Amino acid sequence: MSLLPFIRLRLREGGLPHDSGPIILGRPGVAGVCDACGKVLRKKRLVMDIPSGDHVFVHLHANCYIFWKSERHKAKSIARSA
Repeated sequence: MSLLPFIRLRLREGGLPHDSGPIILGRPGVAGVCDACGKVLRKKRLVMDIPSGDHVFVHLHANCYIFWKSERHKAKSIARSA
């Protein structure tokens, strides 16, 4: 199943941010759950830590991060044109 519906829904509901801090950290997973797809963040997979507010981070698999980055820009463009 495609990640896009999950990511679009999480953006609409506020579960994923539309903005991000200037620095994104990448590291191996340390358990926990991906904030985009809800699957476990395994040690063998790259996880992106995205700053989202005061001392809050969103944790995404690298592939979820790529889709999130693309979709958040589309959502911002649509909001501006509406």
